[in-house]
Amino acid sequence: MTAKQILDLTPEQIAKLPSKEIPLLAEAYIQLDRDIKSAEQLLGFYRQRFIKEGEAEAAAAEVALKGTTWNFMTPAGESVEVQFPEDALIKGGFIIMPDGEIFRSKDRKLILMPNLVALAGKAFNKLFAETWMLKKSFREIAPALLGESKGAQIIAACEEPSSPRVTPKTAKGSAVYQKPHHD
Repeated sequence: MTAKQILDLTPEQIAKLPSKEIPLLAEAYIQLDRDIKSAEQLLGFYRQRFIKEGEAEAAAAEVALKGTTWNFMTPAGESVEVQFPEDALIKGGFIIMPDGEIFRSKDRKLILMPNLVALAGKAFNKLFAETWMLKKSFREIAPALLGESKGAQIIAACEEPSSPRVTPKTAKGSAVYQKPHHD
């Protein structure tokens, strides 16, 4: 038996391989890991190409990119869906320093935020939860509490870009449950 032949075995057959075949299983495992990493890199290039195509479709249709979804059909009737979600409100909390400077944590780094306390003024406690997280109705109540201009400023200060999503849609369907999209 060769490592290439092991790659064609079923999980049940792999479980029954004799110990003397473990070196070939290791070789097959390493090759499969390399193949997966190579395929993941290629998928990344494909995703970027679909994102670029979605951006081009939005430009051609003269529509704003955020909040759009584009489907690219295969000859077999399957599709690749590219979503460009609206900016999402920041997830997680803030650290407020004694001098009023506010930081948030992202990717294990502290990021200085604009002075949200000054922007919100007396409405601060109505916009932010006690844990210093944005309240669920933040987008709705900020303009009502602060006026349109300041409300828009504080919402923009608390937004971060949402990444495009690229999802294959197969003719066979998927057993994976997908929650409704609400960013």
